[in-house]
Amino acid sequence: MQFCMGHLQKHPVFAKAGRAYLPTITEKERPTPMIYATVNMTITDPEALAAYRERAGEALARHGGKLEAASPTPTLLDDGLPLPTMAGVLSFPSREAALAWRDDPALAEVHALRRASGTSSIILVG
Repeated sequence: MQFCMGHLQKHPVFAKAGRAYLPTITEKERPTPMIYATVNMTITDPEALAAYRERAGEALARHGGKLEAASPTPTLLDDGLPLPTMAGVLSFPSREAALAWRDDPALAEVHALRRASGTSSIILVG
């Protein structure tokens, strides 16, 4: 254990005045927190899904959103809801940006493609 503490004390990020410390972050340096949405889809029309995928990234980016993770083989950790055939996580810079993505009339056709691919639910967390 002494070796670990000694090693930390010598590390430039943690060493100050001969003792270990954690650097502080000013409010200006603090990253803006993202807001996330979970996506659960049960795909019944793979062709509609393929058409949606071609346009989904650009549609998300229009409002600062992006796909953080997705899986065509999600794992059920707890019973209660049926297992979707696809699951994902979206991020947005704010709740307002997520709602603007959902409500943007210019993206109505893109959202229609997603809905045509099967059943889906997108839940904003926050």
